[in-house]
Amino acid sequence: MKYKKKQFSTKNKLQKTKKILLETVSLGSPRGIIFMILFGIIFMISITYFNVSSPFECIFKHYISPFLFGKEIECLGCGMTTALVHIFKFEFTEAFEQNKLVFLVIATVVYLFVSNIIKMYRKNKVN
Repeated sequence: MKYKKKQFSTKNKLQKTKKILLETVSLGSPRGIIFMILFGIIFMISITYFNVSSPFECIFKHYISPFLFGKEIECLGCGMTTALVHIFKFEFTEAFEQNKLVFLVIATVVYLFVSNIIKMYRKNKVN
């Protein structure tokens, strides 16, 4: 009898671990959103302090706008990575010059981060 109880307990632990892992990877849960925000912050810190260049280039600016308009036109996201690097270096005026929406994006990320931590805390408190 005791052996079956332990096996059942191990199976529940595996199911719970699987559920937590899937919640962390998906963006549909507070844990997943927090994970992605932290991953983005770590990415930005690596770009800022280790002088790693961003591997991304704007698809709209380099491919879509020349095809549609015959010239490169910057999209709303152009300069966002550079602006965030300036934020991490506490160069706020340079960040604003790179992309005017950078402070709106940061405020949104902070809101999402805090609200999802609160959701996760309330969910764990109820359970």
